[in-house]
Amino acid sequence: MLLKLQPGGIREPHWHPSAWEINIVISGVAAWVVIDGNGNHESFDQHVNDIVFAPQGSFHYFENRGPDDMTIVIIQNTSAPEDKDNIGIGESLSRLPPRVLSAVFGVPAEKFNTFKKIDSAITILRSP
Repeated sequence: MLLKLQPGGIREPHWHPSAWEINIVISGVAAWVVIDGNGNHESFDQHVNDIVFAPQGSFHYFENRGPDDMTIVIIQNTSAPEDKDNIGIGESLSRLPPRVLSAVFGVPAEKFNTFKKIDSAITILRSP
């Protein structure tokens, strides 16, 4: 998959239950966060021709914080379409009741009542 992000564009935080992912930046800089199942987390910048490996099941995302468009090639080891092996944070949080989110984040449940409900993974987000 070839993905282009405009400045401020964000690849939705997500994980793949049955695929690893290799990413190569063609232009621009991708600012990454990767969290694995062992609780390890990294934040780093990926530059042109750098290769980033996101292990299967790792929670990850990247964004374009630069002034120019960023283009990245995404390769996964699955024959399933990307949107069929992608669990996004928006869809995940949309499925949790406000009382559960309240317990996790320590804020009143009412705060979550106005959250937008998302029914499927989102590929590209924009910073508000």
